[in-house]
Amino acid sequence: MLISHWNVRGFNRPLKQNVVRNYILQNKIDVMGILEMKVKTQQQINTLIQNRFSGMAVVHNLDMHQGGRILILWNKDTVDLEVKSSHAQAMHCLIQCKVTGQQFHCSMVYGLYSVRSRRELWSTLEEYGEGLTEPWLVMGDFNFVMSPEEKTGGNIPTAYELKDCTETVLGLGLEDIPYTGSMLTWSNSAVDNTIWSKLDRAMVNSAWYDQLPVTKAEFLAPGPISDRSPCTVTIHRESSKGQAHFKFFNMWTKHEDFNNIVLENWKFEGYGTDQYRLCKMLKGLKRPLKALNTSAFSHISARAERAVKEVEALQTQLQSDLENQRLKESIKQKKKNANYLLEAERQFLTQKAKCNYALHADKTNKFFTAL
Repeated sequence: MLISHWNVRGFNRPLKQNVVRNYILQNKIDVMGILEMKVKTQQQINTLIQNRFSGMAVVHNLDMHQGGRILILWNKDTVDLEVKSSHAQAMHCLIQCKVTGQQFHCSMVYGLYSVRSRRELWSTLEEYGEGLTEPWLVMGDFNFVMSPEEKTGGNIPTAYELKDCTETVLGLGLEDIPYTGSMLTWSNSAVDNTIWSKLDRAMVNSAWYDQLPVTKAEFLAPGPISDRSPCTVTIHRESSKGQAHFKFFNMWTKHEDFNNIVLENWKFEGYGTDQYRLCKMLKGLKRPLKALNTSAFSHISARAERAVKEVEALQTQLQSDLENQRLKESIKQKKKNANYLLEAERQFLTQKAKCNYALHADKTNKFFTAL
């Protein structure tokens, strides 16, 4: 299933309509969000759909904003879409794929230009997403960056400008879908003093990967009709493995390089709230800790078993050469390594057992309560 959005900076010109239609057909898009459409009357929308997008269903937020901000098209043969609520800067929908039966919430966003005007958007997202336990996709043109690193050129974003958006995103547990393509999705197209920013994004809540583990996003080049990158989110039907979530293992703390790894990577040079800075610093530790796990602790039980066998083999060898000092020293080092790995394996299995108990121990409570 493919869901896309594109800020086309006005959707009245036939040229832009043709480009978007071809984009939908060539990429087999199931749901398409057209942002900043500037189509101001229902009659104009009816004519547009009849001439360019016949066979597709359509909804819009023209009643909520006179300028016409968001228009959503979808393929009626592959998707059921129900609008749950509509606002000036967002449309919240419930989407179900007719092919797979997958169902999830989707909010198509077009944020206004100022900090004050966007506060209505954050309130809308908080109201819809707070307490939502089903998968939720939030995508669109937010007209803001979440950190100074997402902008080059122009004025550096201030803490005041970042505060509302970062607190809302973190509070709702939203995170960017892993993506390819353009990191910076908008530019002012100036030859001199060019400004680039990441204004478009696709984010999901914590419940998303439990049911839809294989999801990716792609931001393409804007092309000739817009200064914004189109974004396509691809949701695969299923995966036997899915996305592996980051897990912290206690055994890592016993490694001699652990403290240095934390000290070297526990940093974030940028603006934002304390909560946002903490989140970014924790995220910065993921990759080096995963690398440590791969190099020193992967397949820990097999490593421990192999280390024990090495010790036993050397001890057997020592029986026929009792005065071999070199062999004795080797056994001493091998025993130290084997005990280290056995302890790491014990910590790993203990932690895993506790996690399994926390997940599954109370599953019979409903049965016994009903007796």
